[in-house]
Amino acid sequence: MKVGSYWLDAANTGKYSGHELWNLRASHQLSKGVSVAARVMNLADKRYADSASGTGAAPTLSPGLPRTVFATVEAQW
Repeated sequence: MKVGSYWLDAANTGKYSGHELWNLRASHQLSKGVSVAARVMNLADKRYADSASGTGAAPTLSPGLPRTVFATVEAQW
C-alpha cells in the first residue's frame, strides 16, 4: 500500500512525505472443511502516520499500527 505526499493544511505550509507499507496474506486448505489463513500487516514494521494535519512547524501525526499478525482457523461441517 502506498500513500503519496500531501499538504497538511489549506495554506500548503506543511507537507507529509507519505509512506509505503507491505502486507502479506496467505491461506491453505488443510483438508476437506478445514482451512487456515494468516496475514501480516506492516511487514517491515515501518513507522508511519495514519493521519496527519496541522502547520509545518508543529504537525499533528496519528501513528499507524506497528507490525500486526492475524491468524484464523476455519472448520465447516
